[in-house]
Amino acid sequence: MTIKSLVGVAAAAAIGLASTPQAHAAVLTQTETFSSVVAMPDDHFFLQPFDTSLGTLTGVAITVTLTGTISLESSTLRTSFTYNNASAAAVAQMNGPDLLEMQTLLTTPTVSGTFAPGDPPVLASASGPVSNTLDVPSSDFSSFETLASVTISLDGFAWWAAQTDPLADLSAVGDVPGSLTLVYTYSPVGAPVPEPSTALLVTAALGVLGFLSLRRQTLFRS
Repeated sequence: MTIKSLVGVAAAAAIGLASTPQAHAAVLTQTETFSSVVAMPDDHFFLQPFDTSLGTLTGVAITVTLTGTISLESSTLRTSFTYNNASAAAVAQMNGPDLLEMQTLLTTPTVSGTFAPGDPPVLASASGPVSNTLDVPSSDFSSFETLASVTISLDGFAWWAAQTDPLADLSAVGDVPGSLTLVYTYSPVGAPVPEPSTALLVTAALGVLGFLSLRRQTLFRS
């Protein structure tokens, strides 16, 4: 093999070594489901903390998803009335470690109109799924790496808002279940190590390149 071809092979090996993929990010996912938040009391979920022996935690994301349907309905079926800025919502209020909190809402459109006896009671409605995700700051990762369970609480409720004339009784009605998902993203322990033959070839190439550089300097000086 000539010096020129050796340099070429060594350069190709060096490029291949440099482009060797490192360990890809890994993901661990935990999901819990819950019943309708319309009449849901405070609930607690006990999730597994991240096992630091697996690698280095690089991301923590909590997602709350609501499905089902929420409706704004009239409870005053025997009286005509007008309504303005009327809407209903189902809400999931999440609270986690380090005072982390987030809300996920399934909300009907805001509507205005006139209701008369005999009309359908549903003034507006909306269906899921809707999701909201909280990306936990790295400063709070330690709360997800302890030996104890990661405790996340979820409060659910529904509410309505409207201006009516004359005063009418409205309700937020629905069945809105959902899910809570905790995702750990991490860099696994260890990374690909170059094969011995590749390492030797790169070392030889560097030696040849150094020799050629020294030879050129000697030629120029003479």
